[in-house]
Amino acid sequence: MNTAKESFIKNLLNPDQFTLVNLFAIFGVVVAVVPLFFNLPLMTAIAISVGILLGVILMIVAAWQWNQWRKEKVLEQNLPTFYPKAVIRFSTQYYLRPYCSEKDPSDLDAKGLKNHPKTKVFKTFDHYLSGDTVDRFITLLGGSGTGKTSFVLNYFALNQRRLRKQGRTMKVIPLGTPDVDAQIAEIENKKLTILFLDGFDENVDAFKRPVERLMELWKQCEEFNKVIITSRTQFFTEDKNIPRITNIPYYGPKSANMPSNYRNTILYLLPFENWQVRRYIWRRFHYWKLLNIRKAFKIKDKIPTLSIRPMLLAYIPDLIEDKDVKNRDYRNSFEIYEKMVDAWMKREEGILENTSIANLQEFSERLAVDLYTKSEQRSAARIHHEELEPLAQRWEIDLNKFQISSRSLLNRDALGYYKFAHRTFMEFLFMQRFLKWDPQTLKSPWNAQIQTFFKEAILLLREWGELLPFSLQGVKIDENEIKEPVKLRATPLNPFEEAQVVEMIKKENFFDENKNKTGKGFIHDYQIYIKKGEKVVIDYRTNLMWQQSGSQESGYYEKAQTYIKHLNDSKFAGYDNWRLPTLEEAMSLMEREKKNADLYIDPMFDTKQRYIWTADRYSASGAWNVVFDLGYCNHIGVDILDIFARAVRS
Repeated sequence: MNTAKESFIKNLLNPDQFTLVNLFAIFGVVVAVVPLFFNLPLMTAIAISVGILLGVILMIVAAWQWNQWRKEKVLEQNLPTFYPKAVIRFSTQYYLRPYCSEKDPSDLDAKGLKNHPKTKVFKTFDHYLSGDTVDRFITLLGGSGTGKTSFVLNYFALNQRRLRKQGRTMKVIPLGTPDVDAQIAEIENKKLTILFLDGFDENVDAFKRPVERLMELWKQCEEFNKVIITSRTQFFTEDKNIPRITNIPYYGPKSANMPSNYRNTILYLLPFENWQVRRYIWRRFHYWKLLNIRKAFKIKDKIPTLSIRPMLLAYIPDLIEDKDVKNRDYRNSFEIYEKMVDAWMKREEGILENTSIANLQEFSERLAVDLYTKSEQRSAARIHHEELEPLAQRWEIDLNKFQISSRSLLNRDALGYYKFAHRTFMEFLFMQRFLKWDPQTLKSPWNAQIQTFFKEAILLLREWGELLPFSLQGVKIDENEIKEPVKLRATPLNPFEEAQVVEMIKKENFFDENKNKTGKGFIHDYQIYIKKGEKVVIDYRTNLMWQQSGSQESGYYEKAQTYIKHLNDSKFAGYDNWRLPTLEEAMSLMEREKKNADLYIDPMFDTKQRYIWTADRYSASGAWNVVFDLGYCNHIGVDILDIFARAVRS
C-alpha cells in the first residue's frame, strides 16, 4: 500500500482526528463497495451498509475510549505526585492537537492567524526530539490557557512507549513545585532522557530574574538528551528578552550559521482557529447531542476569547447551562472567568453541606491571595492540607467533601497539596478580591495576567456604568492608560470662608471668572448611562456619578435638601446615597469657556440647572453655589434666591 493510501486510512479511522466528515466518508465507501462486490440490490446493500457503519462507529468509540484510558493510565503511573487524576483527565479528555510556529502570534487577529506560518506541534516536536537535529534546548511559549501543560501530558502519554524502544526515556517536572533543582539532579541516565520542564512562569526563582534562572536551568540540565521548557509568553516583558543562545557550549561539527553555544529554539503554541474550535465542540458533545452542539456554536460566535484560550473550551458546558447566555455578550475574558467560577461554586454548594456560595467565594478569593502572595515563601503556588484546614474551617468549608473532578477549579495532589486547576483561576480570584479592596492584594507585585484582569475589570465597570469601588493608590501596572482618579473633598465644610475657597480654586486650577480667570479647568472622562430609566453621568477622572439633569424646580436651600431626600427614598437610578456636592466637586464641572447653550459646563449635562447649590456653608445662614451661566462660584443666603440642585454620589 502506498504512502497516500496509508495516510488516508490512518486519518479516516484515527479516533483522535475523527469528525462527522469521516462518518459520511465511511458510509459512502461502504455503500459503494458492498453492491460492487456482493451483487446485492441497492436497498439490501444500504441496510447492510448501515449495519457495518454502526459497527465501525462502535469500534471507533471503543478505540477512542481505550485510547483515553491508556493515556490516563500512563500519566497516572509515571506522574502520580505532580498531577492529580482530575488534572490528567482535564488535559487529555477531548484533547485536540494544536499548531505551533517559530513566529510570535501575539498581535495577530483571526485573519492574520489563518495566514500565519504554522506546523503541527506533535510533528514539530517529533522532528526536534529525533536524532536528526543538533538542537537540544527548546522553549515552548504560549498565552495563558493555550494548552501548554495539556500538550506536555498528551505528548508524554503518546511517546513514552516509542521512546523506550529507542532506548530513551522521557521525564516531566512541573517547575511550579518546590525542590525542582533536587528533582532534576535525582534523574538517572540523563544522556538518554528527554526532560520537559513545565511552567517556567510558575517557578518562584524566575519571578525576579527570569533570564538568569533560565541560564541556571540550562546549566543544570546540560547532560540531558533534550530539554524542553514551557512558559507563558507574557512572562517575558519583550520577545527580545528571551535568550536565543544558551550558555551550554557546542563541541560538534559547526555549520556556517551554528554558534559556539547551543541554540535555544523558540516555538509558539498557536491559538485555535475557527475550524479547530468547531472540531473540539463536535468532539466534546458527541454527534447525538445536537442541541448542545448548536448552543456551543452560538456561544463560540459570541465569545472570540474561546479560541485565544482553548483551556476555556473545556468549561463551555457551564456557558451552555447559563440561561442568560442568549442575552449576554461576553466582552472579555474577565466575564468568562466570572461565569466559570460561579458555575463551579454552584456545583460545590450542592455537595458541601451548610455552605453558602458567599462563604465559598470568600474562601476561594482568600486562598487565591494567600497562594499568590506566599508562593515565593512556599516555593510554589500551593498549600498543604494541614495548613489550609484552619482557613477552611473558618469559612465553614469541609475540604474532604470537595468534588475533585475534571471541571473542578481546586485540585489536591497525592501529597496532600491544594492548588487551582489552572493558574489563571487563582489570578482571577485574586483580582476579584482586590475589587473588594483587600489590602493583602497589594503586598506583592502583580504579574502580567493579573494586570490584564485588572484592566478588563476597569473596562467592564465603565461599560456597566459603575463607579470604581476601590482606590488605585499603590497599584503598579506596566501601562499608563489607567490613572488614579483625582480625589476631591466629599465632606462638607461649615464655615468655608472666601479665602479658603480662593486657595482651593487656585490649587485645583479650576476656572472661575472672578477668582481664577487663567484657570485651565478640569480634564474630564465623562460617560453617560441610563440607570433604572434615569440618566446619570460618571466622570471617571474623579470617580463621581452625577445626575445628568437635576431638580426641575429651583428653590431655597431647604428645598434642595428635601429633593435629595426624595432621590434617596425613591432610590433614584437604583441608588440611595445621593447628596449635594461640595463646592470642590461642583467646581470640577466648570469649563474654562462656554460649551453648552452659553453655559460653562459640558454639553452632556442638561441646560436647565444653570446654577446649583453645594453642601458647603459660608455661614449659618449662607451657602456656596456654582453659577454655570456666568462662570463663577458665589455664596448667598439660604433663603434669598431660588437655586437648582444637581445630586452626586461617590
